[in-house]
Amino acid sequence: MTIPESERQPASYSAPGQSPRPRRVKLRTLLRVASVACGIQFGWALQLSLLTPYVQELGIPHAWSSIIWLCGLLSGLLIQPLAGHVSDSASCFGRRRPFHRCRRSYCWPLS
Repeated sequence: MTIPESERQPASYSAPGQSPRPRRVKLRTLLRVASVACGIQFGWALQLSLLTPYVQELGIPHAWSSIIWLCGLLSGLLIQPLAGHVSDSASCFGRRRPFHRCRRSYCWPLS
């Protein structure tokens, strides 16, 4: 399949021994990427501001709130590589599908 002349991107040439010039990014694309990053940062800020008061409302002392913060990090540190290793060696059902089904069957009764 050939690309029509009107749709071809101009090649960026450089002198031998120099790295090629980077392509220009459109402002629209840059704003899309920045808006996604802004949403992620907003979510993290919301979590950071609300988790400790919520944990204290459940009756856990303030001194233990940092331990609660570490639980998520430690579980991710241990479980994600293990799940990735096991899913990479899954054979007949595909790589991720068995884990999605297990998660769905576990989370559905909780909701």
